[in-house]
Amino acid sequence: TNARISSNDTLTFNNTIISSVIINGNYYLKGTTYAFSNNVMKGTVTNLGSIINLPGYSTILTIEGDIINYGSLQHSEVHLIRNAANYGTWYNQMTRFIGANEKQIVITPGHPFDGVQMRIEDSATTVKCGSDIEIDVDHFFMSNGKFDCNNFNLKTNSVFYDGKIINTNDIIQHGYYASIKFEDNI
Repeated sequence: TNARISSNDTLTFNNTIISSVIINGNYYLKGTTYAFSNNVMKGTVTNLGSIINLPGYSTILTIEGDIINYGSLQHSEVHLIRNAANYGTWYNQMTRFIGANEKQIVITPGHPFDGVQMRIEDSATTVKCGSDIEIDVDHFFMSNGKFDCNNFNLKTNSVFYDGKIINTNDIIQHGYYASIKFEDNI
């Protein structure tokens, strides 16, 4: 609780509850981390273990750097300031793209961005695909921001609201689109 950790190595948390912890550097996380409240991950975090919400609580995990997830990220609310790559399990009640900068998302087949909601918080934000993308959230609120498929395929059954989807090669398992503008290769 109330700690700052700087590391360019591997951090192993064995069923550890962290609260009000700031982790900075380019580091690997192993083991099971229960992220309680006010935690911030800076730099590049490569998750090889499990980052999960403390059961019974709804808290925010802020990732100010890049996250590369090979393990399991299952939390109530994740705030992404930069880029996210998912090669494991990504299931959050809410994934929010925070800030007006461009964010890149990448997956490998069979490892979707999953959960209940995704949300772009700023209309100046562009979420850009770096690979074919699968999104399995129930709702994606775009707040008039852009989702740039970057000429990759989008596989989704999600409901998208209020934004612009551009540069799509193909949309597979067509979702529902409310107040969405399509541009380029649709």
